[in-house]
Amino acid sequence: MVYAISVVGPLATVPQIVEIYFRKNVSGISLLSWSLYFLLTIPLILYAVVHKEKPLILMYSINGFFNLSVVIGIFVYR
Repeated sequence: MVYAISVVGPLATVPQIVEIYFRKNVSGISLLSWSLYFLLTIPLILYAVVHKEKPLILMYSINGFFNLSVVIGIFVYR
């Protein structure tokens, strides 16, 4: 159950990624917000690794990847 939530939770970002990469639309997307989401994920990943919490490592890693994808997309399609 926890692993399912760890994967499904970050999927909430997928519609934003679709909007950026398939529709090439970054209007109204905040670079500051998404950059902070990404940067604040790093200490969460480190915490999860130190405490050997596999579900958290999975969730925060996926979240970090998706957040970074949004940030990169903002730069590419700006």
